[in-house]
Amino acid sequence: MKTDTGVDRADLTDAVAEAYGLKIARIRFVPKGEASHAYTVYRTGGDRYFLKLYRDGRMSAISAATIDFDTQAARYLHEELEIENIAYPIVTAGNNLYSRYRGNPIVLLNFIKGETVAPRALMESAAREVARTIATIHSGASALRTPGTPVEDFCLSFAADLRNGLSELSEPTLMHDPFTKRLVAMLAPHAEHLLTALRRTEYAGRGLAEHGTSDFVLCHADPHTDNLMVDRNGSIHLIDWNGSRFAPKELDLMFFLRNQWGAFSNAYASIAGPDEIRPEVWAFYATKRRLEDITDWLLRILNENTDVEQHNHDLLGLGGIWTDG
Repeated sequence: MKTDTGVDRADLTDAVAEAYGLKIARIRFVPKGEASHAYTVYRTGGDRYFLKLYRDGRMSAISAATIDFDTQAARYLHEELEIENIAYPIVTAGNNLYSRYRGNPIVLLNFIKGETVAPRALMESAAREVARTIATIHSGASALRTPGTPVEDFCLSFAADLRNGLSELSEPTLMHDPFTKRLVAMLAPHAEHLLTALRRTEYAGRGLAEHGTSDFVLCHADPHTDNLMVDRNGSIHLIDWNGSRFAPKELDLMFFLRNQWGAFSNAYASIAGPDEIRPEVWAFYATKRRLEDITDWLLRILNENTDVEQHNHDLLGLGGIWTDG
């Protein structure tokens, strides 16, 4: 999120200190992320951590709903598979993987000193490194799949939200606000196209669920360049484990098909074996992701945003949907 309006920083500091048994000097807000409020936690003595607070809003609720498995998976990858270059949860004083602040989940993570790859292009060496990390995850985490583990169902859980949001674009009152007016100008001309794409993707999902693959691996589900961090030594770290699940490998690999695919593919195959991409699975995930992003930004602008900075961020994201092809 771009602002932390309404968060009592001192109160949050005390809650984190108590939950994790730490002496904390201060907490600094970081205007990053789509589904949570982010902070750098400065421990007395010099250590740092990264804190995520899931507070208010539809996207935060969606992410918080999977927090049990997300934290379990990231911790398993770090502890059992000994993958160093990922973000993983710090254990609380009560030996849990997350805590709560005023009823909302909070997760304390290892601090990675560096910056995200985005908006720069992914370099060839970085593509090889992240490919090896993802291949290790895909090939080595099958023990995490137990009854109740999140598994791909090929459903579009956001479909009703998108349909309702698009129907709201005809409301005359939207023209009275400069941000919703821009939203209408941006999306209304494409509404029928989006609804057609939604119907086709729902149909494709039903086909994959009935006749598609069951060869699932643990997927991060969102390894785009905003979730790849470069540290001071040039190493690539995979961050932001929200919505991880067992799914076809294409859910992760699609992010690299147009981004250093040759280097990524060779490095991935050296660990996980052949990486043939099934076009019908890739097409489903690519379209689903685009529609889901549109839904998230559309509904936040219509129903949730209270500040200019967040409005501009979300409108910029929507604009990128069309310019990215």
